[in-house]
Amino acid sequence: MEMIEFYIVPRFNLICGSMHDDFSKGGGSRMRYNKTKAFATIVLPLAAFLLFTADARAVNIVANPGFETGVLGPWFQDRNFCTSPCENWNVTGVDKHSGNFSATDVGNIEIRQNFSATPDSTITQVAFWTKHPDGGTVPEFVDLFFSDGTDTGFSISTTTNNWEFEDVTSHLAVGKNLTGFSIFGFSGGTGTQRTFLDDVVVNAGASVIPEPQSLLLLITGLFGLIAFSRRRQPRAAY
Repeated sequence: MEMIEFYIVPRFNLICGSMHDDFSKGGGSRMRYNKTKAFATIVLPLAAFLLFTADARAVNIVANPGFETGVLGPWFQDRNFCTSPCENWNVTGVDKHSGNFSATDVGNIEIRQNFSATPDSTITQVAFWTKHPDGGTVPEFVDLFFSDGTDTGFSISTTTNNWEFEDVTSHLAVGKNLTGFSIFGFSGGTGTQRTFLDDVVVNAGASVIPEPQSLLLLITGLFGLIAFSRRRQPRAAY
């Protein structure tokens, strides 16, 4: 009986790899695994799958949203309707919602930041944390600016002397592009009229960020394929 020699190849190679017959001198039939084709048919589709199943997260388009740089910029002070006592907007570490810093002022003074025009339809949240240490029902004026030169201004109110979260997403104008956000410090009533601002959020769109588990799976697969390609295939004779 004629002896036939062949390589035993793992099942997934038979499915995904490229094989061809190589007729040797002894007349036997030998199947060879094409490693380059395996890379293209296994690893590349796996990488594409991991990218498409990555975690999509909205991006905060506000720069220095929590004032953690220790300076005000790119925020800037704009309109000023304050009467005594007054204190310009500045960065402080005395009181903050998170991190090491927040911004504070005394009186009815505006702090503002402009950014690239962003369609309102892509914005998922406009929000911030604010605090009035004097407590009580304290009004605060917020302004949203759009690329057509218009703006939407409205008032919100805090009711305690603690940090309070304010979500103002509902005030976006349908069909417009947001280009700026501002807020005025409190003015009126009694006390110091101090305002604190921290952690401003204007979330828009999404960026594809691979999850750590997906990256680990991809790296493990790559190393596994490299190790397999260097291992000599077992041989069996019949």
